[in-house]
Amino acid sequence: MSTGKVWPGTSPVDRVLVLGGGVAGIQASLDLAEAGYGVYLVEKSPQLGGLMPQLYRIYPLCSCCKQKDQIAAASQHPNIEIITNAELESFSGEQGNFEATVKSDRESINLKVGGVILAVGIEPFDPTVYDTYSYSVLPNVVTSMEFEGMQKPGGPTQGIVKRPSDGKVPAKIAWLQCVGSREINACDAPYCSSVCCMYALKEAVNVKENLPDTETSIFFMDLRAHGKGFEEYLNRAKELAVRLIRSRVHTVDSLAGTDDLVISYVDEKGGAQSEIYDMVVLSVGLQPSADSESLAKKLGISLTNERFVQTEVFRPVSTSVPGIFVCGALTAPQEINLSLVQASAAAAAVTSSLKPPTYQVKVDYPAMRTTEGEAPRVGVVFYSCPASSQRLGSLLDEAAAAAANIEAVVGVESLAAGNGDVLAALSQLIQEKNFNRLVFASCTPAVHKPLVEEALARAGLDRCLYDLVDLRTLGGGDSQRGMLIDLVKMSVVRAALLEPQPLKEIAVSKSALVVGGGIAGMESAIALASHGFPVTLVEQSGQLGGHARKVRSTWQGQALQDYLEELIRRVEATDSITVMKNAEVVATKGVAGHFVSTVQQDGTRKEVEHGATILAVGGASIETAEYLCGSHPRVFRWVDLNEKLQKDPAEIHQAGCAVFIQCVGSREPQRPYCSKICCSYAVRTAVDLKEKNPDMKIYVLYREMRTYGFIEELYKEARQKGVVFIRYTLEQKPEVQQTSAGGLEVTVVDHVLQRSVKIFPDFISLQTAIESRVSEKMTTLFKVSQGTDGFLVESPAKMRPVDSETEGVFFAGLAVGPKFSTESIAEAWAAAGRAMGLLAKDRIRIAGIFAQVDPEKCAVCCTCVRTCPFQVPFIDSDEGAASIDPVLCQGCGMCVSECPGKAINMAAYTDEQIIGKISATFSS
Repeated sequence: MSTGKVWPGTSPVDRVLVLGGGVAGIQASLDLAEAGYGVYLVEKSPQLGGLMPQLYRIYPLCSCCKQKDQIAAASQHPNIEIITNAELESFSGEQGNFEATVKSDRESINLKVGGVILAVGIEPFDPTVYDTYSYSVLPNVVTSMEFEGMQKPGGPTQGIVKRPSDGKVPAKIAWLQCVGSREINACDAPYCSSVCCMYALKEAVNVKENLPDTETSIFFMDLRAHGKGFEEYLNRAKELAVRLIRSRVHTVDSLAGTDDLVISYVDEKGGAQSEIYDMVVLSVGLQPSADSESLAKKLGISLTNERFVQTEVFRPVSTSVPGIFVCGALTAPQEINLSLVQASAAAAAVTSSLKPPTYQVKVDYPAMRTTEGEAPRVGVVFYSCPASSQRLGSLLDEAAAAAANIEAVVGVESLAAGNGDVLAALSQLIQEKNFNRLVFASCTPAVHKPLVEEALARAGLDRCLYDLVDLRTLGGGDSQRGMLIDLVKMSVVRAALLEPQPLKEIAVSKSALVVGGGIAGMESAIALASHGFPVTLVEQSGQLGGHARKVRSTWQGQALQDYLEELIRRVEATDSITVMKNAEVVATKGVAGHFVSTVQQDGTRKEVEHGATILAVGGASIETAEYLCGSHPRVFRWVDLNEKLQKDPAEIHQAGCAVFIQCVGSREPQRPYCSKICCSYAVRTAVDLKEKNPDMKIYVLYREMRTYGFIEELYKEARQKGVVFIRYTLEQKPEVQQTSAGGLEVTVVDHVLQRSVKIFPDFISLQTAIESRVSEKMTTLFKVSQGTDGFLVESPAKMRPVDSETEGVFFAGLAVGPKFSTESIAEAWAAAGRAMGLLAKDRIRIAGIFAQVDPEKCAVCCTCVRTCPFQVPFIDSDEGAASIDPVLCQGCGMCVSECPGKAINMAAYTDEQIIGKISATFSS
């Protein structure tokens, strides 16, 4: 139904129609609304959410509260009109002036919009077409989606997996991969569904964590753990004794006279095996929704042969119709992370051709009531989801009872994650109970910090009058009881001592700083400039292009260098983009909306004011001495082979034999992650070489063939052209030697023949790992984190894949993790879209942690000036004392701890608060 929101004016050019209320559609709507555009969000079903509410966890975290918060944010946003139970009836017009008729319930609504974002999503494959798996015949054969429901703590079995036939907790569970993927006979899906391997691992790990004695087995062809952190999660599964069996199972039978299931399969050595299981989970693939074809026809957009929306390689969210964009799994089967990236990218892309926004977000906060002279009235709120409630059990009740007896506590309440609008509920609770301080206990409080601050503001209280308790640190059980009670007591003491912080309004600097001049950096700059925001683009080297200069083509076969040359030309020809080459950022200070960075170029320093920062510093292929690289002229790193194919391809094209060796430096202890692009690069190059020289013998030596998504079809083409794939293990890596005649000899154990084979190639290509170019200096400057893998760490909020943990700083490209150029482009536009939500505002209010100087105590010793790593304090000659700008202060506390005269303090972290927390742990 329609919410009935009405916006001023009649022009459609600053309104957008978003079709689909799943995770991607909601995110696109929020980004548009925050940037000041009006949004019609149309969803076919009665409620928002799509497939995600059916999931227990988003790899590897729980999901219930995260999407519910997103849905609540969309529902209450003044710039979003939600229309549920609705379908597109008719559509016409052109970019900037579309007309759509949406049928909702029993009425038709006519909408005029400037652009459209298609985010209708996909659906799980129905495995009933496989009669050999006996789904819907044998009750203990279930789909992965049904199994997700069994694992949800709020589900019918409270998260305890029980088999449907008799309610028995299963002792043995098997997962069968590629059900509805990678085959055309039963499902017409030649592609890999990308997500199935990881969700099977996730489900198996969840079982092992909750039922350690249950045996879990995953039957697979290729284990495609290709995303960021996926390989490490795979290793975690192995540590928990999740069995990985490389075999495609044909049939699931019943064991006569029982509800048990029999799986017969052929192992890797060709031996016939048979095992009995209590349950079998079919890891079903993903396919376009049933109505995607009719919807595409109404919109006039093109589809692929697999019924996904056709997009351009270098414009990954653009459809065949100008003004209509697409995001989410309707572009290809993919993980939630990439769907969210595309959502923000689509929001930025659709508005690049629209008029500037007119619907500025204005929240009418009540007048802030003073708490001066009031005794502390602390409210303790436990915010838990079914998973944490199940894990902590009675501990929450005991902690709540203990909290009620703590001095200054006037109320203890509980809120259930995932139930309704938590922001509104918390704000109302604060007002009804007349709290003037708050203790908020939840899992991952960093995610809920903005929610708590907004609830306080809507209740008329200062945003800083709260403290957080992290429930994730607790594992449950009697041993944790005292710890939880102590944590609550410490937070209550600190909260009671908190005082309101000065609230300051600052003008937003309507420009951006982009660090890194590769594809991601340049596309971010173009995106921002297309919306009228000036950009300073800082590149450390003497030329733009970054790592892309070393890449010959995309995996689809498009020439990357042609695209790159045109992108560089556009950047350098755009007046609102200032390109600074041979430059680096040496200092930065400020807050979201108002940063001041110092850029050093050719020995000269320049200060740049900007409201947002995008870090796109890229990555690089590692150097290696393995496999005779560097000591034999015909052993190439893949980037060097690329260069040779661009500049002098004749020798390579005329070769009689070639060997590609995968995972060189990846998936090993030093770099435990998968570099993602290597398999596809090898297959793409092999296919191209076969087209040039069909007689060339090509061998690809691999550990796992991770050609996910539509790349699976390229893998199939390579096999059809005669490329030979030989799998090796980490324990039996290929050996490369130089022959007496100066040639090359490769020895590898063939997993099919179960014996060593020798290959004498004319050249070898090593698919070397991608590593980050992020430096420790950069992470310190911009207050961002670097993971153990060296790549930048995204916001702890899973739903913000291009946001850093520092507000106003965003990421894109190889600096975040290995990826294809298409994904870097999407991230670039997504980061720009997220930044535009900030830059679109004229002024923002800040109230946070910053240092304050008492001029009466200041001895002008300059200790603070020398100590501050951000160069914020200065000596004010008029005051005769040190001065600290609260806008620029980063809240690190260095000056507070170093000031010999105790002239500097931070109201959020006083000595009294710290001592009080320590004392609370020893009180009875």
